[in-house]
Amino acid sequence: MSSVIETFPQLFDTHGLIPGGMIPQLLLTLTELGFAFGLSVVIGLTLGLLLSYFRLVGNAYEPLIYLLYAIPGSIYYPVLFLTLGLGVQSKIALGFLFGVFPLIINVLSGSKKLNQLYIRLAKSMGANGTQIFTKIMIPALAPYIMSGLRLSLVFSFIGVILGEVIASKGGLGFAIGVANYNFETSLMYDYIIIVILLAALFLGIILLIEKKVLKYG
Repeated sequence: MSSVIETFPQLFDTHGLIPGGMIPQLLLTLTELGFAFGLSVVIGLTLGLLLSYFRLVGNAYEPLIYLLYAIPGSIYYPVLFLTLGLGVQSKIALGFLFGVFPLIINVLSGSKKLNQLYIRLAKSMGANGTQIFTKIMIPALAPYIMSGLRLSLVFSFIGVILGEVIASKGGLGFAIGVANYNFETSLMYDYIIIVILLAALFLGIILLIEKKVLKYG
């Protein structure tokens, strides 16, 4: 433990083992995560809500979604590496693939628990599809959406870090891989601690947002 603390200042050494030190690696990882998670939210939430609204279509495609989710994410990376290269695109794509399916599945799971009596009652009172979608479905699915966002963020982060460790030109995962390759175990653990702290921070932010959304929802 003492050696890990002693090597902590090396994180900020711009001329050390890791090019530029920790800051540029951190910024790169955050950029990749931002795009990966953003895509996961936009596409995952859209697909999840649409498949929940159109249940026949959702039931038809649900097995395929579970199948794709069951495939280990690391299997995707060779294809992404060959098509997108070592740059940020492949890390964003891997983070997206890690993060999008938990969100879709969570929303679909919530839609199955939605009381159809409310929808039939709303229809009998003249509510149209848009009103049912916005006034009944989305509020009822809010807890599942928020828990899906939480999972999506965590898994997107895992995907980005994994992609950086496997093959990358930068990022926190890249720094972990370089430190490990050069037998700088203490420095490697320093970067791992940074990753863990970031994950805890992201999770805390999502939980805070979830608490406020559900409170006022």
